[in-house]
Amino acid sequence: MPKGQSDADRIKEHTLRSDRAVPTADEQARLDSDEVRYMPPDKGPFRCDHCFFFDSHENDCEHPEVSAPVDPAGCCNLYKSLNDR
Repeated sequence: MPKGQSDADRIKEHTLRSDRAVPTADEQARLDSDEVRYMPPDKGPFRCDHCFFFDSHENDCEHPEVSAPVDPAGCCNLYKSLNDR
């Protein structure tokens, strides 16, 4: 990773350079961790695009534990409602 480049920056670059937002094995491991437990849209009770950590401009999650592209309709254990600001 280039000096000064955060995980979020690296993931955004990866997403922009690919025609599909596919996480690497390391990124997928972080998504599958007990803390995150990312769920695809058909499995989750909430939506990433209704979460405090979701960046709608980049279709990305800004939580430090999430280092992979996310589906705006997906969700995880780190969900925080926009109303909880």
